[in-house]
Amino acid sequence: MKAAREAGSPLASLPPMFTSFSRNRVDAALEFATSATLTEADRASIHALLDENMAPVYGSEGWTDAKSEKVKQLEEPETRLLLLRANAPASPATSPASSPTKDEAKEDTPEKAPSKSAELLGFLHFRFEIRENAMLLGVHDLQVQKETQRKGVGKFLMMLSEMIAKRLGMGGAIASCQRANLDAMAFFKGIKYGLDAISPVNIHPTAEDDEYNYELVSKVWDSDARQALDNYASAEKKRLAGGGDGALRKEAEKAALHAARANFGV
Repeated sequence: MKAAREAGSPLASLPPMFTSFSRNRVDAALEFATSATLTEADRASIHALLDENMAPVYGSEGWTDAKSEKVKQLEEPETRLLLLRANAPASPATSPASSPTKDEAKEDTPEKAPSKSAELLGFLHFRFEIRENAMLLGVHDLQVQKETQRKGVGKFLMMLSEMIAKRLGMGGAIASCQRANLDAMAFFKGIKYGLDAISPVNIHPTAEDDEYNYELVSKVWDSDARQALDNYASAEKKRLAGGGDGALRKEAEKAALHAARANFGV
């Protein structure tokens, strides 16, 4: 785990074909960042993407607190980011005969417009974590511009995160997903993620619907990691089932749910 957290850019060891995305009319390059290297421009773009995609899911009241937690997480040293940035369109070739003189070029050159390469199309916020004795890559956020959605970008970023996780010895990947975000739940199902044994719906089947608003979805490829998660889920269910009277059991469930929310920033 220490080696994974101290490793430099995971993109450096990947073949060039995995550091760019060019399909479905999207031409973009991949970059790696941490909380320490994130630029103010990218930070602002990330905040805007979060507002655009997540405010409707949480609702106006819930989003204020949720965004505050997500923004706080961005500044934590454990944060790792994959940034997908649009490539600038190629400039049209100019024939020598029609090329302006130096003086003409100086007079006619307009002010520089912002480079299109600065546009952030999407990002994935991940961390290397130990969850119930299992070493996992935790996906804390996956956001894609609305205009760029349903073009394979999200799937591409998740595929890369899994590749990184395997290369650095993680046993799987896990993500929190808002129950109200049906599109996200369908997306994860489509890339072969399933409800994990430690998801609230599995550990706390007697919890009221309003006691949690998310599920945990995972893809675990290491048998030891899978066993560790299953063992925790089994022990937690037994603990709650034997928690005394109904009121005491409810309090135990609420405490466990609160801890899960805090760990995943949902």
